[in-house]
Amino acid sequence: MIVTQKITKVAGISEKRRLPRLGKIRLGVKAINPKTGNEYPKEVDYFVVPPEVAKVYGEKPKELDIMFPINNIEVIFPQAYKWYGDTKGLKCIGNGQIAYRLDEKTGEMIERECPCEILSNNGGCMLRGHLLVILPRVNMGGVYQIDVGSYNSIININSALEYIEALIGRFAMVPLKLRRVPKEIPYEGKLRTHYPLQIFFEGDINLINALREDNKRIIMATENLALPAPEDINPKHDPEAVVVVENGENEDESVNENSQTTTVTPVPAKKVATAPKSPVQKPAPEVKPPTDVQLNAIRNIALRNGYDEGIIETFLSQVASIKDASNIITTFGKGDFTLLDKFIAELDVEEVEVPEEVTTQEPF
Repeated sequence: MIVTQKITKVAGISEKRRLPRLGKIRLGVKAINPKTGNEYPKEVDYFVVPPEVAKVYGEKPKELDIMFPINNIEVIFPQAYKWYGDTKGLKCIGNGQIAYRLDEKTGEMIERECPCEILSNNGGCMLRGHLLVILPRVNMGGVYQIDVGSYNSIININSALEYIEALIGRFAMVPLKLRRVPKEIPYEGKLRTHYPLQIFFEGDINLINALREDNKRIIMATENLALPAPEDINPKHDPEAVVVVENGENEDESVNENSQTTTVTPVPAKKVATAPKSPVQKPAPEVKPPTDVQLNAIRNIALRNGYDEGIIETFLSQVASIKDASNIITTFGKGDFTLLDKFIAELDVEEVEVPEEVTTQEPF
């Protein structure tokens, strides 16, 4: 008689544990210029959080309580140079020495030198990090992802984690604070205020000693814990990004005060008496139709707020000018859809007369 051993686990697989990703926390919003309808990224001084986090911290928190599930910085904060191009997915990833670039003909990743000619800060290759944190006051059952593109944020986070590990022996499961800290950073001859991330440990020597005593247990308990791979998409194509409407134009689209364009003030000419002229009829100003970008902005805002696509298209056909479109974008961006609701109410609905009594004959 053959006795088979009871098999209930698979080596190398069954002992692995993985935490789910619960959501993303963002450091900025997509702003819409109402005059052009163009979207552009805009940094804010708070964390853009999902609803369950807002219930605990409010809509615009500047500080979050965090913990890291494991003691491996390469897993909880992977960093690289990344290039997306105009597509949603990643085209190239590098570490400053070597990179792997997508060959679009073969679909293979080809090794090459890094950095290369497309490394820039204006939409080309960029420094990116993905911070994976537990929010203990919200949910201990998974991690939230924070995408980081700031040089200062990356240096700050790396420095804090290394110091905390040297102080305690680990950074995993240590209670920490993550904050947006204002910092003036020079750019093109001007100082601009940005809000890089900074991690703070607020424990005294007693807490440090207590945490040290638990190092062995924590590290052993978390060594088989795996985290989800970071969601890595082009920020331009982030479908869940919060969209806001700006009151003014994008700073980058406006005229730079330091531009070398010279304004010449004309010298007023001497007034000469002349015979009165008959009034000249001025031609009516040309009405410029709304741009496709503006119409798309209106369409996207209305769709996100649950309006029917067919009704939206009918509404868009009535938008006559760039100015009208700009006003609609601004109004919709404030959450005011009165204009669209009124349009829907005034739509002509064909009425079908129903007789008071309908008589039918059915065969037995």
